[in-house]
Amino acid sequence: MLCTLLAAVMIEADGHRVPRRLVVPALVGGLCAPLVWPGLHPVPAWWIFLDGWPAGLPDGLSGLAAGLLLGWLAAQLCEPERKPGMVLGPACVGLFLGWQAVVVLMAVTVAIHLLMLAAGRLLPGARRIPPTAWLSLAALGWILAWPWLLSWLLDQPYLPG
Repeated sequence: MLCTLLAAVMIEADGHRVPRRLVVPALVGGLCAPLVWPGLHPVPAWWIFLDGWPAGLPDGLSGLAAGLLLGWLAAQLCEPERKPGMVLGPACVGLFLGWQAVVVLMAVTVAIHLLMLAAGRLLPGARRIPPTAWLSLAALGWILAWPWLLSWLLDQPYLPG
């Protein structure tokens, strides 16, 4: 997922549209990964399936739906000409990290991108940074910090393993 997002950032930074064929393998991997590794999503999307591989399918599909919806909304809000990267990137994040993560990460991404667009008047180079860059950095931060975030939100100590 992070490699795909990094490639999308580089393509968008060069001023090109992200091809769908770049993101499709990550989307397929994102659909298969939760089935093999249900612990990929730290908080299940559906409380019906609590254990095993059946928990991965609703988690992945809910993350995909949330990512597609939020990515489309962000593309309409931020920059409509960057739709493929802005829609498929969050879909990929939703598949791998779950709907909870994509909701938080897209809010952060849109806020930072709109702030950069406003700051673009003072720093012209800030406007050239694609929103996918902020999504990639936010996703990396989420991956590195989610155990501590989860323990802080649930007010329980984090026990790895």
